[in-house]
Amino acid sequence: MQTSREEHKRAIIAQLDTFAALTGAEDNDTYLNAFADDATVLPPDRPAIEGKSAARAFYADAFREIETMRVVYDDPIVDIDGALAVRRYTATAHVTYKGAGKVVATRTKYLDVLKKEPSGDWKIVVHMWSSNEDVQLKPTQDVG
Repeated sequence: MQTSREEHKRAIIAQLDTFAALTGAEDNDTYLNAFADDATVLPPDRPAIEGKSAARAFYADAFREIETMRVVYDDPIVDIDGALAVRRYTATAHVTYKGAGKVVATRTKYLDVLKKEPSGDWKIVVHMWSSNEDVQLKPTQDVG
């Protein structure tokens, strides 16, 4: 039985439900299970992180500062062309940092490129994000 395009879209969107259930550093391996071994992570304002093992170290370092987190994913849009898919979505993260004692909420936008594995699973090959906050830009100063 062949899987329909809509079934693939539902599976790709359902992956976000798996991510939403994660709450901290102990979930790093579960999260990275969704990534291809040769995945590239493109964090904002940082160099590209190449490969799952480098991504594991990156996320482990980030999670060291987090006591708890809860993420709500919104508005996923998925486009599929053969064995490649693009997923675009937003999220609100509620994070309690160690020693801070308060919850910080952030809005973020994401873009993932996924490829369909021979097993039929969709794996993330490129993952990128940036703030979705309404940032007020300041005019540049003339230094001349």
